[in-house]
Amino acid sequence: MSLAKKKDVTIYLLGGEILTNTNSTQGEATIEMLHKFHLDLMLCSCAAIKEDGSYEHSLSSSEVKRAAFRESQIHILLADVHKFEETGIYRSQELSDYDAIYTNAPDSVIGKWAHRPSNLFNH
Repeated sequence: MSLAKKKDVTIYLLGGEILTNTNSTQGEATIEMLHKFHLDLMLCSCAAIKEDGSYEHSLSSSEVKRAAFRESQIHILLADVHKFEETGIYRSQELSDYDAIYTNAPDSVIGKWAHRPSNLFNH
């Protein structure tokens, strides 16, 4: 809501089933609407982050994020330190697919992924 008040920023809310716990939408209606857009920037979260990718708890959420990824030019993952301890069963993307990952996780958490490009993780 704060972004919608800024000059030169356009915010759209995609149709679909509203998930009250995440304030997001999901389902086929959401994916259909996504295909009508070309997005400059995708900022997304995840339910869990593992060495091989970002994960969601539901297939529907994972499919919506994959659809948004395809329609976007720049892909940024926002993952707080707790996401590194969570589990998810539906992989949305490989970590190397993202342009950057922003996290508050300390180096001791992400240090085991030292083989990743140094610019992938940002604090």
